[in-house]
Amino acid sequence: MAGYTCDGYASKELFFNTYFANSRRHICYDGFLSQHLPPKRYCLSIASGRAVNELRLMEQGRNILCSDLEAVCFKETLKLFPRYRFVKWDCLNDPPLDDRFECAMSLSLIYLLDYERLRVFFRRVHDALIPGGVFLLDAAGAPDRFLTKLMHEYWLPLEARLARPLFSSYWRLMGRGSAKVLIKHHGFLYTNQEILEIATAAGFRLEALAEMDFETEWERSFAYEHLFKRIAPLRWIFLHLGPKIPYVRMLALRRE
Repeated sequence: MAGYTCDGYASKELFFNTYFANSRRHICYDGFLSQHLPPKRYCLSIASGRAVNELRLMEQGRNILCSDLEAVCFKETLKLFPRYRFVKWDCLNDPPLDDRFECAMSLSLIYLLDYERLRVFFRRVHDALIPGGVFLLDAAGAPDRFLTKLMHEYWLPLEARLARPLFSSYWRLMGRGSAKVLIKHHGFLYTNQEILEIATAAGFRLEALAEMDFETEWERSFAYEHLFKRIAPLRWIFLHLGPKIPYVRMLALRRE
């Protein structure tokens, strides 16, 4: 799949050290999934990507079928993890899978879906589960639209444009040309209530909600990381400027 490399597959230890141990997000996922994923149940992972958390759970004996638009490093993964299973499946558009599942999980996906596609997504997951099945979902992003919009649509673009002359001068000295400001879509953010309303309409009820990995928006800024963080009084101000927001929100939903 585009954007992925196959480094770190020399051993299981290296794989998890590379893709799990230093990722706060994956560690948060693991804690919630380990607690709420029913043992010895047949589980579907939707948009599994590199399947870091899924492979960790398989190593603990969980029965998981991974799915995505394409497999990531399929040969390398299968060589390290013989229990790895993958099916190419577009959860929004492809026909339903032949199997019905006792549980499903989806990480770092729904921020890519607008409101209408999110409604379709929940209906498709509902149909893939048996009655009483469990769906474990990562809400994928911060719930506070005001601060997120302020940072990503105003402050970060301004920061990039202010830094551009410095980077351009350095790059020209290094023979790399001038720097460009790239505009990136950061996805669709939903509050917990919005997700629950769509999930309820699709036939789910909430069983558990956990919020983790709290940061202020400013901690994600280049200026904070490279300038203000180094000066104690300014670091204190930016760490306390605005509420801390949970960047990982996990939900356990039960199919009615």
